[in-house]
Amino acid sequence: MKSRFNLVVLVVLVAICMWGWTALGQRQATASIQWEYAVRSVNPAAPLILNELGVQGWELVAVTNDINNNSFAYLKRQKK
Repeated sequence: MKSRFNLVVLVVLVAICMWGWTALGQRQATASIQWEYAVRSVNPAAPLILNELGVQGWELVAVTNDINNNSFAYLKRQKK
């Protein structure tokens, strides 16, 4: 009975340690990432423009239209 209790305590301690290490690692990884943002006007040639921006590391976040039906692409990429 005592060895079973020791095993349960050991498993719980290992689980707590693993959770702590992963939480700490995620916090450190996300804290160090910095982003830069860009807004580009897009037209019918948008796929060509967006493909080129993708090669440069930009990620498309959203596309919106203004009241004049002009389209704008919002992009982000990790700062170097």
